[in-house]
Amino acid sequence: MKSLNELQNIRNQYTCLCDDTVSYEKFLIPTQGSGMYVWCMGDDDPYIDLVMGYSSLNFGHNNREVVAAAKNALDKLIHIHSFNTEGKLLLSKLLIEELNTNESFGVYFDVSGSNVVSVAIRVARHYTKNRKVVSFIGGFHGATNVTSAGLTDDDILNKDQYLFNEFEKDVIRIEFPDRRIAGSSLSAIDKLTKLIREADIAAVIIEPVLGAGGFIFPEEDFLLQLRELTRANGVILISDEIQVGMGRLGYLYASKRYGIVPDIILLAKSLAGGIYPLSALICKSELYSVVPSKGSAFHTTFNNSPFGSRLAYDVLCLAKSKGWFENALVTGQYLLRELAFLDESEFISGLRGDGMALAFDIVKPASYTAMTERELPKLFVNTCLERKLIVCTSGKRGNTIKITPPINLTIPECQVIIGRLKECFVAFSDKALLV
Repeated sequence: MKSLNELQNIRNQYTCLCDDTVSYEKFLIPTQGSGMYVWCMGDDDPYIDLVMGYSSLNFGHNNREVVAAAKNALDKLIHIHSFNTEGKLLLSKLLIEELNTNESFGVYFDVSGSNVVSVAIRVARHYTKNRKVVSFIGGFHGATNVTSAGLTDDDILNKDQYLFNEFEKDVIRIEFPDRRIAGSSLSAIDKLTKLIREADIAAVIIEPVLGAGGFIFPEEDFLLQLRELTRANGVILISDEIQVGMGRLGYLYASKRYGIVPDIILLAKSLAGGIYPLSALICKSELYSVVPSKGSAFHTTFNNSPFGSRLAYDVLCLAKSKGWFENALVTGQYLLRELAFLDESEFISGLRGDGMALAFDIVKPASYTAMTERELPKLFVNTCLERKLIVCTSGKRGNTIKITPPINLTIPECQVIIGRLKECFVAFSDKALLV
């Protein structure tokens, strides 16, 4: 086995040094996981993971029942080309039934969130024959193709690397309504109403709760108003639930939390338990009606994966039978209540949450001069690592800390997280004041 130093040298010499593994100052090699814990090379005690693969492990690391489902799926059929499989069909039926609507929907499966974002835009533009797409400031819809990157906020993703992204000319961004700001929903609806009158809007794409944008929550009735506006004007409403779906807000569909059925819903990340990169586009059947019978673009080498779809079906059946989605509402509310002490610090503001999606901001007090606004969040992240707690920064200003543990935690496990965050909070405050 290679030593930690040897592996670090290999990293420095042979890997891409511009991916997100450079986010942390400490060089770690995770070797094993279980639930909310991760063990790393050279460390006897585990780390608590509050990032969970950017919500791709909603049921925890190496969940025994999910792993058993994966082994069962591997024993059946791993891959085949253009055929339906039992797993795909059962999963499609389950996903549509969970919408609880009389409208007709169909499901297309792919291998990444960015891919289904791109497909959704292609479908919306082809169906409506309009070009423009509205997205929201602070939104993140992927980075691996020009469509998903074009929709993503410029402050979250550096667009220089895409050079000439012609699609961006057709993207219109407006402010995301923040429930903490009075009147923000009304302002957003007014702006959208004006845009729909003046421009050829094909679709509005929205995260029900901003993910990479720092868990910004809308007012309760905003999505209902948005659904009514888009439906009345023939605009396709796309709900990107890649980060906040799959139980993070207490429901399979985050849009259900807000009482709407969009025209298109996008899922990925935890859909197949984080074991296989499966994504889904749940779309009104009438939108598929314009897809050409010859030369259809609904095809990638690994879409409709027999393994991924069977695993996802079994995982969703597990989640439903175990009450994992509902559990997120109970434990999330408990965490939010018990973490209220964080808002007492002059360095922390805006504790917020819904379900098992919680966040707070690291801020610089007006009279504080020892460190900058950019340095303080980094200090918090690295202080947490020292105490074996894994968190990461997000948000437009890079100062938001999100709390996204497994949604199937117990109250005693929540208490462990609370205790560890208290330790980190005290250590961070002491360091910030001693600089």
